[in-house]
Amino acid sequence: MDQIYARMEREEAWIAPYYAGDYLYMVEENPTLAFYFPEEGFNVFIDAMCIPKGAANKEGAEAFINFLCSPEICGQNLEYLGYSSPLSAAKDYMDPELAENPVAYPSDEILAQGESFNNLPTETSQLMDSLWLQVKTSGSGITAYLIAAAVLVAAAAALTVGLKLRRRRRLARRGISRRMKQD
Repeated sequence: MDQIYARMEREEAWIAPYYAGDYLYMVEENPTLAFYFPEEGFNVFIDAMCIPKGAANKEGAEAFINFLCSPEICGQNLEYLGYSSPLSAAKDYMDPELAENPVAYPSDEILAQGESFNNLPTETSQLMDSLWLQVKTSGSGITAYLIAAAVLVAAAAALTVGLKLRRRRRLARRGISRRMKQD
C-alpha cells in the first residue's frame, strides 16, 4: 500500500483501500482527500503486539507491552501514529480533534457494516490481489517508465563491465599490467 501513498497525496490516484491512520496523515498534506466506509461493508483490522514463542526476554517484552497499554502512554503513542486506541481511557490523553474524529473512531452504526476477514478462500484473495494490482498499475504509467529505466541502466552497466573486462583481457594478453601503465 505504500506505493500508492504519495500518488493519493498528489491526486495521481483517485481511489485506494487505505488504513484510517494513513488517511489522517495524507489528508494533512492534501485536504481534498476523503475517507469512505462502503455501505456494502469493509474490512475491520486489528493491530497486535506479539511476542515470538522463543523470545529471549519474554518478561521484558510483556512489561513493554503493558507500558504501551497504559492509558497515558497509549494515548500519546497513538496520537503520534494517527491510529485508533482500543482503550477508551487513552482518549483522555489525545488531542480532542483526533479522539472525536469519525474516521479514527467510527460510530457503532458504521462499525456494524464492517467485518474481520479471516481465512478467505484462495480465489477471493487472488481476486483482491488482481484488482489491487490493476489499481496500482493504472493511471500515469510511471511503472512502465521505471521498468524501462531500470532495464536501460542494467544494460548500460552490463555493457560497461563487459567492455572493461574485454580491455583487461587484451592488456593481459599483451603483458601490460596496471602497474606498468602507472610507472
